[in-house]
Amino acid sequence: MKNNPFNGCTVTELTGVINDTIFDKEYDRDIALNVYVKAMTVEKCAELVLMDWKAVQKRLPRIKERIFDTFLHQKNN
Repeated sequence: MKNNPFNGCTVTELTGVINDTIFDKEYDRDIALNVYVKAMTVEKCAELVLMDWKAVQKRLPRIKERIFDTFLHQKNN
């Protein structure tokens, strides 16, 4: 399991931020919810979104960056 960089958030807050985030691909939202909210392993998440686990792992840094950008944007407004 990956360390969750969003430990200070409740599940409801994090889910809301993920839903407000604009991702590159639609399945990035599913990956973010599975890995960061449901605390799934990368391998289990890959099975659910029908991708290779390495592809999911490569997408996670960009997904995390997008979520952090949304957090910052919401705090500044």
